[in-house]
Amino acid sequence: MVDYKPLKEKDLDKALFFLKYKTLFKKILFSLAIFIIVLIYFKLLLSFIQYFRSANYYLLAQEIDYSLDWQTHHQARAPQEPEISEAQYLAIGNQKYNLVAFITNPNEDWAVVEFEYRFLVNDQPLKTEKAFLNPGEGRFLITLAYESKEAIKKIEIETANWYWRRYNNDTKVVNWSLTDIKFNPLSSDLPAQAFWTAQNMSLFDLRKVIFQIVLFNGQKLIAVNEIQASDFMSLDKKEIDSIFWYSLPRVTETQVLTLFNWLDNSNYKYLDTDVSGGSRVKL
Repeated sequence: MVDYKPLKEKDLDKALFFLKYKTLFKKILFSLAIFIIVLIYFKLLLSFIQYFRSANYYLLAQEIDYSLDWQTHHQARAPQEPEISEAQYLAIGNQKYNLVAFITNPNEDWAVVEFEYRFLVNDQPLKTEKAFLNPGEGRFLITLAYESKEAIKKIEIETANWYWRRYNNDTKVVNWSLTDIKFNPLSSDLPAQAFWTAQNMSLFDLRKVIFQIVLFNGQKLIAVNEIQASDFMSLDKKEIDSIFWYSLPRVTETQVLTLFNWLDNSNYKYLDTDVSGGSRVKL
């Protein structure tokens, strides 16, 4: 026998209300579920964004600091510009002149493998020439026997295309000993002449070396010349001279400078080791 209980009017109203708004309730629950899911994903996405932004900003700050530190370090180690004197001309007769300027490399750990220079006479540029500078070295830039039919009213010098190379502690160095420097003035039967003894103090055999001879009257530069000597063996000593075929004022001081590019591998004999030293940089 079935136990039957009649529905109360209140329960019937609730059932009818649920049946009437069943679809609405489903939509509300579905929308609420979607909202909760979207909210969860949004919070997760926001957390990821904050995490990666903070990491990227930190890395970016590190990169900026590193970049600034590197720039400061690079600037501190960059070579100082060479010091160049004003150009001047020295008359040697027959409308010919020696053009000269003095240049100094103030860097003890940087060499100039190569650079270009040219004189400008009365605003007219002459042929471009090439030179080099060893660390801490001073030398003359010279154009010999320049001929000009016009009076020289203005002379300048330009330099360009500097190729620098840093010197390491193990880079080869070629030192010289220059002794017995003297000058004999022009006589009735002999031209003016400078003498000196040069000794290669390095352990390298050298193919050639250039000597610059510079004459002064007091503080005034009055004459220059360049000559080349070949086959300078290690510890070799040679007596060398240079002739001045034109008349000169009284000479009170004679200087001799050596020009040998320490980084020019082709100028060493029987060289098995690398003398390049450091990296080459154009500045």
